[in-house]
Amino acid sequence: MVAWTGIAGQGPTVEDELKSSKNPDAESAGVSADVDCDEWLEQSLTRLESRGPVSVARDLLSAMPPTIRHSDSACKKLIVRELIKLDMALSAYQGHVRSLDFYCDDVLACDAVTSDLIFEYLQLARQFGADVDFANLNRRYPKGSCSIGQLIAEGNWMGDRSAKLIRRYRVGEKLDDFEILRFLGSGSFADVYLARQMSIGRLVALKVSSRSEDEIKMLSRLDHPNIVRVFDHRVVSGDSSTTSTMSLIYMQFHPGGTLADVIAWRSAMPESSSRTGQVFLDCIDGRLFDLAQPPPDQSSTRMFLSDASIPSAVAWIGIQIFRSLAHAHQRGVLHRDIKPANVLLTAEGIPKLADFNASQASAADVSVGSVFVGEGTLSRSTSQAGIGGSLAYMSPEHLRAMRKQFDRDSELTGVHVVDHHADIYSTSMLLFELWRGHRPFGNAQPAATTVQAIDEQLELRFRPILLENSITVENADQTFADRLLESILQRALSPDPSDRFKNASAMEGQLRLVLHPNTARLFDPPAGSIARRLLSLPIWLNACVVLLVPNVAAMFTNFHYNRNQVLSDESVRLELDAISWAINLAVMPVVILLAIYYSRSITQSIISVSSGDAPSHERMDDTLDLGHIAAVIGATLWAASGVTIPLLLSLEADGFDRFNAVHMFASSLGCGGFAIIYPYFAMTTLASWVYYPRYLLHTLRDEGFEARRQRIVRRGQYYLTAASLLPMVVAAGMIASEAASATAIIAVLLIGASGLIISNALHHRTLSVWGRLSTWMSVE
Repeated sequence: MVAWTGIAGQGPTVEDELKSSKNPDAESAGVSADVDCDEWLEQSLTRLESRGPVSVARDLLSAMPPTIRHSDSACKKLIVRELIKLDMALSAYQGHVRSLDFYCDDVLACDAVTSDLIFEYLQLARQFGADVDFANLNRRYPKGSCSIGQLIAEGNWMGDRSAKLIRRYRVGEKLDDFEILRFLGSGSFADVYLARQMSIGRLVALKVSSRSEDEIKMLSRLDHPNIVRVFDHRVVSGDSSTTSTMSLIYMQFHPGGTLADVIAWRSAMPESSSRTGQVFLDCIDGRLFDLAQPPPDQSSTRMFLSDASIPSAVAWIGIQIFRSLAHAHQRGVLHRDIKPANVLLTAEGIPKLADFNASQASAADVSVGSVFVGEGTLSRSTSQAGIGGSLAYMSPEHLRAMRKQFDRDSELTGVHVVDHHADIYSTSMLLFELWRGHRPFGNAQPAATTVQAIDEQLELRFRPILLENSITVENADQTFADRLLESILQRALSPDPSDRFKNASAMEGQLRLVLHPNTARLFDPPAGSIARRLLSLPIWLNACVVLLVPNVAAMFTNFHYNRNQVLSDESVRLELDAISWAINLAVMPVVILLAIYYSRSITQSIISVSSGDAPSHERMDDTLDLGHIAAVIGATLWAASGVTIPLLLSLEADGFDRFNAVHMFASSLGCGGFAIIYPYFAMTTLASWVYYPRYLLHTLRDEGFEARRQRIVRRGQYYLTAASLLPMVVAAGMIASEAASATAIIAVLLIGASGLIISNALHHRTLSVWGRLSTWMSVE
């Protein structure tokens, strides 16, 4: 295999070797369709960018890997066109807008020049105020004549002639208070350098731009630990090679590389060595080594990443990114060019979102024919954000708006809003690639024009997500974390924005669950689990079961105790049979109706939350109060029964005396106590374990969480104390009455002990649920 020089003079990367080895006969037989053309494109553009504009057109070919340099594949043609676009832009920044004639018949046939190349040239001419010979364009490049004619007819080819040129600065040059140390990249309106601020001796990322006023205003609104910090900016006069003033934006420099580096590094690693977040740190340490900087010592972040599973590490990175997006979105700033190269990494591995260029517009500003495209500090061309970069991560609605911009005769109609949902989509694309090692929908085939490239990407967005070649995991928790991350990203990558998560904060909350698999099971119980089965049943039915089972048992016990231990007259017993059956049959429907009544609004609220509506704090309180409500209902009905049955017996039965009435009332209170306390624990456990997490399913936040947790703990202690004392109080009363047999007293104590064990177990189950939620809620 022929080696070729990589970025900034480095040798070929491991990824290059792997890509080349896919098809060893590619040079002679042409490029296989299996070769990832996007990767070759990215590498070719990066190599040209590090060299600067060529002096001879054919030198563009040397930026291409040898594998396809001598082929005649569609991939090579695509890369040639994109290299021409980048070379035109680089040359324009150095003061000379090259015409397409420079490349024609040297690296590209004139009749192969398509409208996207012409559009790129005209954009540069408009930006930098160069004259355009439209007659020559029409004559030399007939394929683009329609686009040229349309531009002339609309009179919009003459751009802002006040746009000024900036030149490329060399290592060692001084610019105002900054010494240039290394060229980092370039965008449509700026170059970025690693520089030393000489007055204070700190390293900065220096952005040299001729168009920065809007960007500075926008960046001044963003102050977040996961957004690259802008220290300040200055306006300086141009030198002899420029005729303009230049804006210098100096920002915090992060030496850990980008997520693009991590993805490339991980794809080159054997699967066995890339099962934890240590692979991320290895890549970062490689970048630190290149800059002669030592890794930080005793970093809690690095310790976490080194031990974290891949899905946990990816989720943690996603949490940081979505926090920064939530901060930006709340201030009316959209990014619209999120891709791995725009997420920088600190030496500790903390992600920092960069490159908010041209992204400050409301959703209303972004419609067909009027779309902002975040070009990015490291973007390769002016009219689009790089076919191998940004298009690959764009949301469907963003791609539609882009297509309408490039092809005004497109059949796409209506307004294609590019709002915060597009940032959520692009970030999810990035996270999927970071997790799986490939993009969720695969890679598009090489396209002849920008419009075709956009169409290819649009078609991909509606394919099923590719989940083959999954990452091997080592335990059940990691497997669950993978499944959970997959389900989150599946939803976030929905073609319809309304099907995605509502905002960046919601995405952050969902990803936090991946870090806590045990807690995540509360929100999404596994199929076949008890919680999942209980969720499938109506709330009123579960409430009826919880209420009726202990109450029916208590009714049966109370009836037989009164009949056999309290009453001795057979006629009174017969009256008791009739009255008890009548009252119990009347009470049962009342219990069912009350269960339906109190659960109806809770059911509606949970359904509403499942549909994406905000949870009601009042309904959350009602749900967690179900156990207490069940106890109050039981206490009311048992107290009423304890008064009604003796009263009726005293009216209907001659042998029923006052002692019997008091004894029966006390019996009702004792049995009712058991029927009151045990449903509380069962219903509270059900509400905490099964229903309360449903309210947090989308927002995963509860401002009143701590107050609710304390109320549950406090009530549980009261009821547990009552459950401990009740059997002893009832037994003492039975002994004092001298009417109860020893067998009945022992039975009460055994029932009380069993109930106390069950109540204690349910209480601890409830505390365990709230403890897991509390640990997750406290994660920052």
